[in-house]
Amino acid sequence: TSPVIALFYLFFIVILLASPETVFGYLEENKDVMYLNDAEILLLKQLLPVFYIGMASLAAIEIIRFIVLRDIRATLLRFDAANKRIHNSLASSKKPSHRSSSKRSSKRSNSSRSGLTEPLMGDEEEGNVSDDDDY
Repeated sequence: TSPVIALFYLFFIVILLASPETVFGYLEENKDVMYLNDAEILLLKQLLPVFYIGMASLAAIEIIRFIVLRDIRATLLRFDAANKRIHNSLASSKKPSHRSSSKRSSKRSNSSRSGLTEPLMGDEEEGNVSDDDDY
């Protein structure tokens, strides 16, 4: 959505640059309805370059935000793919022995977790910590 927002800002700048008389003509015609006087309309005409600079800055910020987020997303996707490959290679290289399977069954009997899924949070994050921990 960032490119769309930036294009909207740039489109708005181009429209104002192409025909500022149209905008200010509309303000002149409807100044009674909008509770404007001639001094306020003149002030808006004088502040128009500041408005252009503000809109151009917002467009630039949106474009930069888009580029940064695209790069972060690409990095995270590479990291996730590498973690899956590492996890799959470690899982295929480990072969459970009889001793480790008995440890797992004793852990399962003490835990309320199912052995069919891996937990998303560690014991510390779930609040299952011992009293001697600092946090």
